[in-house]
Amino acid sequence: MRVLMDTNFIMDCFRYRVDMAAVFDFFPGARLATIPQVVSELRMLASRKSTHGRYAKVAMSLIDGIEILEAAQGKADDVLVDMASKANVVATNDEVLRKRITKRGLKTIYLRAKKQLAVS
Repeated sequence: MRVLMDTNFIMDCFRYRVDMAAVFDFFPGARLATIPQVVSELRMLASRKSTHGRYAKVAMSLIDGIEILEAAQGKADDVLVDMASKANVVATNDEVLRKRITKRGLKTIYLRAKKQLAVS
């Protein structure tokens, strides 16, 4: 099983100091993964001189340790929805994206109350 991570999930875990390892409490044995579009978004954000830029730079260090899946071209959210069935779970804090994925009967993991992870 893979947990496919979105840009905002990765950034928010760093911003609110939530340990991403908590994903394994919900899905033992899962592997963290992302797509090239998310890596590109993080690189773009990391180039900015802002708070988001600093979080993105730290997040880039995490990306080195996870699997980058091959994905079709397109917007990150659309690709995540298409790949959700292969990954089994998508980690995102984007409410619209979460609804699109759960309508397909798939699970999402998200940051709840800026403190802990939850599954829907």
